[in-house]
Amino acid sequence: MNITGYCPFGNEEDALEVRIEFSYTPGAGPTGPSYSSGGEPGYGAEIEFVSAKLVHHALPASLQPWLDEWAADYLASDYGRDKAIDEATS
Repeated sequence: MNITGYCPFGNEEDALEVRIEFSYTPGAGPTGPSYSSGGEPGYGAEIEFVSAKLVHHALPASLQPWLDEWAADYLASDYGRDKAIDEATS
């Protein structure tokens, strides 16, 4: 799955469009108690960074680790996580 982010470069007007690929694993709600178990807590959806690529520009290979780090941080942010979950569940 993919989302688009805008990596700041100098200032906001110069932001670079980045295609961020990620994997998505849906979460699960808690389960109630049963005869054999006291129940299990739920867990949230998991978003995992896969790759990042500039949309309209070529990127020198030496800068790819920087872009990957930015994209992983973007996905870890509340905004990026919400955007990825919206994309995965729509």
